Amino acid sequence: MKNIKHHYPNVGANLCVRSLFLNLFVRPLKNRIKKGRHIGLPLLTIAIFCILIIKYSSSFTGAQTIAQTNNSTTPITQNPNIISLDKESQLLFKLRTTPVTNKVVQNSTPIPATIKMRPQSRAVVSSATGGILKMKRILGLGDIVKKDEVLAIVQQPLSVPDQITLDAYKIEQRTRRIKVEDDVDHSRKLLVIANVELNRAHKLYEAGAISLKRLQEAEQKVEFASIETAHALRNLIDIGEKDSSFDNSLSIKSPITGVVVSIDATNGQQINSGTSLLTIVDLSTVWIEAQIFEADISKLYKATSISYQVPAIDNKAHTITLSKNKPILATTINPTTRTVAAYFEIPNPDNSLLDGLVVELALNSNESQKKLAIPIQAITEENGQKIVFVYKGGEQFEKRIVTLGAQNKTDVEVLSGLDLAERVVIEGLYQLKAKK
Repeated sequence: MKNIKHHYPNVGANLCVRSLFLNLFVRPLKNRIKKGRHIGLPLLTIAIFCILIIKYSSSFTGAQTIAQTNNSTTPITQNPNIISLDKESQLLFKLRTTPVTNKVVQNSTPIPATIKMRPQSRAVVSSATGGILKMKRILGLGDIVKKDEVLAIVQQPLSVPDQITLDAYKIEQRTRRIKVEDDVDHSRKLLVIANVELNRAHKLYEAGAISLKRLQEAEQKVEFASIETAHALRNLIDIGEKDSSFDNSLSIKSPITGVVVSIDATNGQQINSGTSLLTIVDLSTVWIEAQIFEADISKLYKATSISYQVPAIDNKAHTITLSKNKPILATTINPTTRTVAAYFEIPNPDNSLLDGLVVELALNSNESQKKLAIPIQAITEENGQKIVFVYKGGEQFEKRIVTLGAQNKTDVEVLSGLDLAERVVIEGLYQLKAKK
């Protein structure tokens, strides 16, 4: 029966008409003939009914045929920018949307840049004389040294006669030092006794037990003891200065506070004058060296801050205001690249920013007015045009051409093509584009 209805869609109606014709006319007519009654009027009625059946049956059949023909040949008009995507596919593509909002979009200009060490932050430590190198402490790469810290001593070699003379002089100086040190101790003791006697004389004088002359004599003893002590100390200092003047060793100090980045000599090594011992760098403050294109120099002067990221470390955005941290601008433009070098000083307290690291730098202009904006990852291109996919609700998405304005690392201003609070796709964008 199903096959019959498929090929002959009007068979049901025809069967109904046939059954009705038999029950209402044919069977009653047979009964009249059997009973010998007159059949003229029934025959006339049957003829009229058949004519009507044939007429309206043909019209009904033709109408259904036309309707079926129209349904099978006429296409449904659809918006070519509408994409239908069932909920299961949306979950599979991990589609995520976000609303169009009003927010401040600071226009930023991306600039190629690298981390560069300041010239004054690098020091090469070398020896001014030749001799045997004796390190004060064994240093390794990454060790921190302080400014003016004694790093090593260079012991200068002497001839045999000079060494004998120096040794004899040192013995003499040592003996003299012992005597002078004894003199210093003795004079200090005398000074202490003289001060005690002076205090006692003051009390006796106030009590009327001694005369003024006795008090003045006690004061003179304190003065003489102070002079003797100062003289003995001066002699001790002279001995120290003479010892250092005849010393055949040279102390090497660190010129800056910083980190040891290279070691070129070892403890006990015989070195020559000018030999490099080690290199120290101070990374507590570094420069960002940016190559500003000639067309962007005016943007540099208008910029109120810079934003920078270091992909090799954490890719975290940092912002430095330029009101107090003015950049240092080179005086010449590179004739090949048409760029000028600009240097921005930034802090580096953990020494993580190393010389030569690539930096993503952006110049930020001053902007306070809120604008219609969307995340930058919602934008894709098609035939040279910027497009977004707008979520229409349910399983419907619409491809929309947009006009963009100012943009930064995260957001972009929308000049036309979107309305506030419409939702745009920000994840699963390319799967949706491929679906189209």
